[in-house]
Amino acid sequence: MYARLTALSLSLISAGLFAQDSTVRIREISEDLHPHVPPLVQIMPEIRIIYPGSREALGNDRAASQITVLSQTEISQLPVQSTAQLLSYVQGVDLRQRGPGGVQADIGMQGSTFDQVLILIDGVRINDAQTGHHNLNAMIPLEAIYSIEVIKGAAASRYGLGALAGVINIRTVYAQYQNNEHKGPYIKANSYEGTSFENDSIEGFRYANQGLRLFLQQNLKLGQSGYAGLIYAGSFENGSGYRPNTAYEAQRHFAKAGMYIPVLGTFNARYIAVNNNFGANAFYAAPGDRNSEETVNTRWFMVDHMRNWSRNQWIWDISSNYSYRSNNDHYVYIAANPSLYQNFHWSQGQQFETRLSAQTRKTLLRIGGEYRSDTLSSEREPGKPSLGYRNRSMAGAFGLAAQSFNSRVGKATLQVGLYSLWDIRKQGWLQDGKTQQVFPGAELNVELSRTRFQEWNPQLNIAYGTGQRLPTFTDLYYVGPSNVANPLLQNEQAQSWQLGLRSQRNKNDWSAGHDNPDVQRIQGSVYLFSRRTDNLIDWVKNADTAKWEPRNYNQQRCQGLDADLRYSLGPNSIRVGYLAMGMTQSEDAGVISKNALNYLRQQFLLNLGRSLGESWSLQAQLRHLQRQADSKESYSLVDFQVQYHYIWEHPKWYADRWQSTLYLQVQNALNTQYREIASVPMPPRWINLGVKFNL
Repeated sequence: MYARLTALSLSLISAGLFAQDSTVRIREISEDLHPHVPPLVQIMPEIRIIYPGSREALGNDRAASQITVLSQTEISQLPVQSTAQLLSYVQGVDLRQRGPGGVQADIGMQGSTFDQVLILIDGVRINDAQTGHHNLNAMIPLEAIYSIEVIKGAAASRYGLGALAGVINIRTVYAQYQNNEHKGPYIKANSYEGTSFENDSIEGFRYANQGLRLFLQQNLKLGQSGYAGLIYAGSFENGSGYRPNTAYEAQRHFAKAGMYIPVLGTFNARYIAVNNNFGANAFYAAPGDRNSEETVNTRWFMVDHMRNWSRNQWIWDISSNYSYRSNNDHYVYIAANPSLYQNFHWSQGQQFETRLSAQTRKTLLRIGGEYRSDTLSSEREPGKPSLGYRNRSMAGAFGLAAQSFNSRVGKATLQVGLYSLWDIRKQGWLQDGKTQQVFPGAELNVELSRTRFQEWNPQLNIAYGTGQRLPTFTDLYYVGPSNVANPLLQNEQAQSWQLGLRSQRNKNDWSAGHDNPDVQRIQGSVYLFSRRTDNLIDWVKNADTAKWEPRNYNQQRCQGLDADLRYSLGPNSIRVGYLAMGMTQSEDAGVISKNALNYLRQQFLLNLGRSLGESWSLQAQLRHLQRQADSKESYSLVDFQVQYHYIWEHPKWYADRWQSTLYLQVQNALNTQYREIASVPMPPRWINLGVKFNL
């Protein structure tokens, strides 16, 4: 059952105030800019912005932080059926799943815990204040994703609260198209079934799953120069699991409406509805919770507006967004006897943000502010509190500046930023009195164009960032059968450094999405990174029989190397990634850690893409991982996908051709027995057979 959507309204800043200078000419097209940004946006040759309405200051080719981008084309070729699964194929990302189909998963980055990574959709935060276990709930169907950007390192000055170890930004497909391109209707469908060919040991049924995904898009013309668009994407999946009490049912809906009117600017609205119900065998309190069950329903709504104008060689833009998230979580310890122990959690979060930017050819300035509030209502049964009734609200301010200049070795871009957050209820800064109240960041990108290797376009990158995380409501107040609460927790703070070198053979081919069969591309990067986390929050205990307790129990330092190499020739490609890292802690003697020490010490990724004639293609992925929690053992996972593509002409539709694809996916082809979380064995070999249509 869907919960009733709370009525929301937002009054955005009027764009008509700036109508007098509404004509802006495009000087240059940037490969890193979204291909359908409204034409009022001016793209500067030196300073390039990915999304004018977001916090990002620079395009990927000028940012100094380590950034990995998965394009829509790459996503369609990987053997996955959910966004959560997709993230496990990104170098340096640690996805720890508890169940199939992405129903419950935690995500870390370069040794972090699952609470230290900020999740964004179109640049707007979706992290849940109740617990980081819910951060990936509001995921959208794969067909609605334009790209996924993974930015590594602490980055509060650019992204705000929660960006201690990195940021994952999921960009959705653009709703409206200039000149009414792809007017539609545009339809995609994907249907599949899968099985492990193993039977349940108790009831004898075969473990299997099935799913259907739909994508619909319609674009409209508005007057002489305006345009609009509508998008719907839905996924429906259910399965009997892969071991006792892991059956699940998941529905995900995504809707987006966009409109561009020259005088008023660009408006977009997005809505996500996710319903998950699953068996939670050994998810949280093994072995006693083998008969647990959980239902999680998530709703997310966001509306934004952007307007720009020019004056005296400056390009100005003002943008605002409002978002609302609700999460309803019902956990039953023993499904057949709910009265023994159960929890009802209702969390809500609201955020408003506005930004003002100004840029010239080599200078970018940006200031902004935000307001956010989180509330929680938590009961074991009606009238009996669990986490209780909690709320907090805060206001933040941020600013950044970027400057491009010439150096002796080539063009350079320097970016600096500051961020600070104020606790409205407590009337104080949201950090401890002994630490900084402003969180700075700085990045320097230098193009080594005046060297003997200039045809490779080498770039030297140096980045420094800081970040902060508030304890979740679960950290502060949750008391359960196997744990106690700690309402005295302090906020985490982090500082990170990155030193990197990256290069690409052809500058114009750095962005994903080129399909020219005659173009050969080589791209590579290697980064050294270091991160120090103070007041680290982890669930720990001093003996096996003791209860887990969240504590600020030490200072943590992570150091490592993260390398990535890509080679492609038309549709054929090879990609190699390697992560090696170590960690030291100031206080760990005799302490049993639940989360912080289960990090990846080593990660090796090998991805091969091969075109087999005109109709067949193959994608194969090898992942070799070694975790600190069991440093004596490592495991390897092999996944692959074989696709057969068929194309035929249909002149009555806007496209010149229809497409259909028959595919076979094999996940964990080696049938490796492994665990990403100590108490949860992962699925065995799994085979999916499906068909996709693009109409």
